[in-house]
Amino acid sequence: MEAGYHVPSLARRLVMAGTMSLLLTLVAVVGLHATNATLTVAALALVTVAFGWFARLSSSDPLSGLGALNGGWALALAIVGRQRFGELLPLVVVQLLAALAGGTLLRALGDRIGEPQLFADPSWSSVTLVSLLATLVGTWAVLGVDGDGPDALLAAPVVVAGAGPTVALVATANPAICVGVAAAGLLPWGPALAGAALGLVGAAAGAYAIALVTPAPES
Repeated sequence: MEAGYHVPSLARRLVMAGTMSLLLTLVAVVGLHATNATLTVAALALVTVAFGWFARLSSSDPLSGLGALNGGWALALAIVGRQRFGELLPLVVVQLLAALAGGTLLRALGDRIGEPQLFADPSWSSVTLVSLLATLVGTWAVLGVDGDGPDALLAAPVVVAGAGPTVALVATANPAICVGVAAAGLLPWGPALAGAALGLVGAAAGAYAIALVTPAPES
């Protein structure tokens, strides 16, 4: 950490987390009204990578800024010591509320944002499989990027989730976006809440698994 650098206050980090969650939700919902699924996934992946680059600017030696993008990532980072556990609850709540507000706003706009793509409601099995897979890939990606890996890795969970049986499952790459997409009326609430919960469970499992297979640094 550079001399004179000060870690942003919790309030500033919560504002950043809420803003990013709101914008990611808007991109996801508007993307699901695009002409095809490829554009949806590409747009969300691109914005996720861009926000990841920006969030890294607030990282320091003790703390990572990447948790601002994704509650699952924040949990994984806390498990490996790069995020304060005491800040997880307010961070996740802010992300969920911002996504809920964004989804509700876009639902109120109705047909003014166009017609959504035609896709079937996801089955419970597909929600479970895609959520866990995308979350595990996302945990690997965020820990890699936090360790000075390329920012482009953050696109991986979005691509994995978007390759599921229905493009609406692209939301499972981020627990808050699952809630926002449901609020917009594009996912049933049951599968959306399950996807969000599995995102947190998968992140914890992935972080512990990576910690087990990663050699501890020599003292």
